[in-house]
Amino acid sequence: MSKTTTRLIKIIKKHASEEKSYFEAQKLIAKGADVRTPLSNGYSMIQYVTEEEARLRQPTPVKAENCRRIIKLLKDRASELLSELVLSNNGKLDEMRLLVKLKASCYQQQVYGPLGLLGKLLNQSENHVRLDVVRFLVETDEEAKFALMKEDDQHQTCLSLSLNNPKSSVQVSNYIQEQLNLLFNKIASTHSEMDAKELAQWICRGADPKATDEDQNTVLLNAVRANNVDLVRALIANGCNAMHKNKDDKTSFDIAKNEPLRNAQLLAILSEQIVNNKLKQLICAEKSSLKKEEVLKCLEEGANINGRFDNNDSFLHYLIAHDGTQEMIAAFVNEFNADILATNNAGLRPIELCILHDKNLHNVLGTFLKLPRVSTDTFFNNVSQKSIYQYAIEQDLKDSADTIKTELNARLWACVTSANTDDKRNQSVLSEAKKLIDYGAQINDRHDIDGEYKGWSVFHVACKTTMKSFVECLVRDMKADCAFPNSHEDYPISIAAEYGQLEIVQFLRECRGVQINVFNKKRDTPLHLAAKNHHYRIVRYLILWGADEEARNSSKETPLVSAQMSETKTEQDKIEKDKIISFLRNLTFPEDDNMREEAIQPTKSTPDLDTCELLSHIDVHEIQPSARDDQTKTGNTILKLFNLGSNRKLHVAAKNGNVSMARQAMKDGADICYRQNQRSLYEVAQDAAAVYACKAQLNSTNNNDRRKLCAMALGCQQISDDILQHAQTQLEESIKQSNFAL
Repeated sequence: MSKTTTRLIKIIKKHASEEKSYFEAQKLIAKGADVRTPLSNGYSMIQYVTEEEARLRQPTPVKAENCRRIIKLLKDRASELLSELVLSNNGKLDEMRLLVKLKASCYQQQVYGPLGLLGKLLNQSENHVRLDVVRFLVETDEEAKFALMKEDDQHQTCLSLSLNNPKSSVQVSNYIQEQLNLLFNKIASTHSEMDAKELAQWICRGADPKATDEDQNTVLLNAVRANNVDLVRALIANGCNAMHKNKDDKTSFDIAKNEPLRNAQLLAILSEQIVNNKLKQLICAEKSSLKKEEVLKCLEEGANINGRFDNNDSFLHYLIAHDGTQEMIAAFVNEFNADILATNNAGLRPIELCILHDKNLHNVLGTFLKLPRVSTDTFFNNVSQKSIYQYAIEQDLKDSADTIKTELNARLWACVTSANTDDKRNQSVLSEAKKLIDYGAQINDRHDIDGEYKGWSVFHVACKTTMKSFVECLVRDMKADCAFPNSHEDYPISIAAEYGQLEIVQFLRECRGVQINVFNKKRDTPLHLAAKNHHYRIVRYLILWGADEEARNSSKETPLVSAQMSETKTEQDKIEKDKIISFLRNLTFPEDDNMREEAIQPTKSTPDLDTCELLSHIDVHEIQPSARDDQTKTGNTILKLFNLGSNRKLHVAAKNGNVSMARQAMKDGADICYRQNQRSLYEVAQDAAAVYACKAQLNSTNNNDRRKLCAMALGCQQISDDILQHAQTQLEESIKQSNFAL
């Protein structure tokens, strides 16, 4: 006996109840003290300390607690020694039994996870797995036996580890399967409250519901004998055969019927399953020849169209797996009300089985996807957390994936083209569109059905028929391509310009990759399209941001000529057309000297021609400083703190045509009534616009400078428009406050 073992025995016999003894014993065990060595009286160490703990439990609880710490230390060491023996493959069963007597654990979940020591043994690849050692672990410790029903983080079970380990034998795998089946067969008494989900997990982990005990009773027969209705329902839903007969030649229905106290609910469940079994056999036998009349007859006899059997499959699963035709699948869903979302033990719904069993050039899958009850949510499996499009790709089923993608694109088209300018309604459209795209729809897919929009994507249609917020969401959240042309080579910005969508044009111009001078098959630019369709504000905006007013389309027309050649249908169109023609003419340098001299003369701007007519005209420069008196008629004092820095910025911006600086200055609190050298900001902007327009028409001005001067003139005019709008807003607020005071 080693010195460390002798010292450990001394501590156990004389000092086990002392607090410091635990740490001393721990050090001695770490140095090699053998916990298997018996004491002089034949007691084992753990046996001696256990009795000491029991003796001290009442009078001195603190000392008893110290003993329990020593007991745990001895158990843990015995378990470590057992693990070493088991994993070394030396087959020393006697030593293993001794360690078990010393309270060694055969399970050891805390060390090796849910599969315990048995799982560790089955997962190692150094030594062959011995059947006698496996048998010892399973039959010695009840906890170790229930490890057979568990699963680790890698979704492996003891059975799957044995089957996949070349160091394990068929005998070991068969033994584990037998023990697993025995455990499952007795769940009516050991797990009476098990639900269908947990039961399905046991079956998925290898338990066989068809296995029988010594009386030839299946787990279902035992559950019927225990009168456990919930368990019977769960077992039937997982494929247990209600027609199986035991050694007394009795089915589960016979047993339930002959009970002294009949359970009507139990009899109803079993009766239904008998008829369900008839329908199952019919589907299996007839396959593609199955008739609706035959199914209807079984349903009239009491069959449940949503009944479950093997693998928790529904009849719809079973029909698809047995070559069901398109007509029968449609009848099951539309006429017989089969559940399209029923999920089997493998996490598959009928739609996933359509993908796996689609042998007829995806007719079955295509039919299923067109069923009225197949909503957008059906395209996503909540169990696997995958879309069916992703599932088809993972299964390397390209044809099925293409069929799904086509249907998703068709649904996305129907969804987005239903949007309009109602922002509240569009929120539900966007939510549905986002789902479809997440599930595999392609937002840049071109519509290939004949009609007005053939060759368009949903984004092109949105640029025509919806509003900025909707288009912005398609770009930001759904990654629509702003620079993607349709089959006629019309870009989104071209379509927005053609159909008068100014805010959308403004948004698209700021998007990456968008060019303002793109052209379509007829070589029309967005400026051509806006001009010929009489959208004056868009024409001005495009010119401001560099649109080429001299670009020519395939008919050699400039935007000005396109506007002149266009036809008008309404009086408003005629007004807009005249504005566009006048505006574009002013951008063109006159060739005749007399015309040039006339053009150089400054002209007074008019609201009809030089503004966007967003608001009625207000002479801002006529507003007197007295209108902003610090003292109101009611006598209330209002402090007016003018931000002179913002005022100066607004003045500079108005003079130079810097629209963004002007808007920022007004946002920062600049006063639109601010005057410098007795001139209002409105006058500064108007005069600057006239000066830049005149300079642009000089013969000495080159084309590049002319374009810059035109842009500055437009900028000054835009700033004056903004000042008008700001003044209008202030006036309306003042009127409201006056009315409120009255």
